[in-house]
Amino acid sequence: MKRNGSPPVLLQRAISNELEKSLEVSSGGFSALFALFALLLDASFRFEA
Repeated sequence: MKRNGSPPVLLQRAISNELEKSLEVSSGGFSALFALFALLLDASFRFEA
């Protein structure tokens, strides 16, 4: 890895491929994650109240 440059092209391709895969898989995954986050927020507010 070079310190003063962009990461290698292969690494960039691998990252973008993984991102595309995770986006394809989790079109419903994002809403599930958001629901989980909302539940956690709700629980923390209840504990403080």
